[in-house]
Amino acid sequence: MTEVTQVGRGSRPMVPSAGTGFLIGALLGAGVALLLAPRSGADTRRGLAGAGRRARDAARNALGRARDAAERFEHDGVAALKAARTAVEDTLHPQKPGATGPSSMGN
Repeated sequence: MTEVTQVGRGSRPMVPSAGTGFLIGALLGAGVALLLAPRSGADTRRGLAGAGRRARDAARNALGRARDAAERFEHDGVAALKAARTAVEDTLHPQKPGATGPSSMGN
């Protein structure tokens, strides 16, 4: 039986972390608090604008992390495909002991 091993860096599932959930909850809570607090319209608008900027920045950071993860996944996938291709080629076309290249395979 052939053992399958993982190629490349450690992989992590693409599941939002507890920190991400906390951040989203905090932003939603802050938005609700701003809407329900007895403040002037101008103060409420400034508060909402600040919360919007923080949410935008958090989304950009999350997108950057997702992009990095996708690039790692692509790199690891390419490396795994190359290793699999080499293994298949070596199985289908084994070289004789002492052979150094395609011309010495007796074709």
